[in-house]
Amino acid sequence: MTNPDADDAGHGRQVQDAHVVWRRIFLSRDWDALPELLADDVTYHSPADPMPLRGKDAFVASLQQSFGLFEDFEYAREFAGDDGHVLEFRGRVGELPTLGGALIGAAVFILVLRRKQAEDAGKPRFSVSDLVPYCLLLLLVLVTRLISPVRQAVGDLTLSWSLEGGYEGTFQPFYHPGTLLFLTLFLSALFTGRGRFLPGAVSAAMRRLFPVSVALLVMLALSRLMVHADMIASLAAAAAGVGQAWPLLAPYVGVLGTFITGSATSSNILFTEFQVSTAHSVDVPPAILVAAHGFGLAIGNIVAPHNIIAGSATVGLIGREGEALASTLRPCLIYAAIG
Repeated sequence: MTNPDADDAGHGRQVQDAHVVWRRIFLSRDWDALPELLADDVTYHSPADPMPLRGKDAFVASLQQSFGLFEDFEYAREFAGDDGHVLEFRGRVGELPTLGGALIGAAVFILVLRRKQAEDAGKPRFSVSDLVPYCLLLLLVLVTRLISPVRQAVGDLTLSWSLEGGYEGTFQPFYHPGTLLFLTLFLSALFTGRGRFLPGAVSAAMRRLFPVSVALLVMLALSRLMVHADMIASLAAAAAGVGQAWPLLAPYVGVLGTFITGSATSSNILFTEFQVSTAHSVDVPPAILVAAHGFGLAIGNIVAPHNIIAGSATVGLIGREGEALASTLRPCLIYAAIG
């Protein structure tokens, strides 16, 4: 006869050992060792692909491509149940992959602008000097990210802070994108001979920035209050009463989290554990609900009030944030329903 308890203990040790190896592979990006951990008929359900990937080669290739975008990758939490396991990770998408899309968008914008100028002869025309800030910013990003000695030098200075209650954070002043933006502003004014306009432009921007900053602080304070008072958790727990229909509504929880907190990361931290526990309650694979949640929190950025406030200030639409929210709300709900 076999001892069920011993069998369960042995299985538990195997799962734990597999988790240790899995973490090591991903943290060290040792992709050659990954196939040994996988079954021959492994199936990978990716939130970015409606069709599952089958087989070791397809799985490893997809993960290599996906995780090649991440910087500062690390595992945050682990959720385990009788029917599966969920590993929550966090990482930062580097500036270089996003620059590709930005450069393509800029090229399309220039082509459209040139065509428009050809139709509107006599109006102010586009100048090559207008591209100087973008070229300088691109150069600074490439130098500080690709040249190892420079990257190490600007990243060595790190300022950290901590508050009672476990709140803490870090800041790299010479590596931060905001520093590069300010440096680009001053260098562009110098190189294009427009330095005399800089004091007036900065003064006007600061006057517009103050009311926007107040609005952002109010929204952030409100979101933190709701989170720490467990108001969001209470709302989510009540929503779980819909039972088997929950997978259709799971993306909306992600939208709600991003709407309240203004951060996809905060929404993920806030609701991932809830999605996993709900999956067990309604007998749905946790990975499906976690993926649906990730889709919703990404879409929720277009209705997050603090994003709209910041965006409206950038394009000179202060006071019209309600119109922007009304315009993005319907697409957000439709996308969440499709997800």
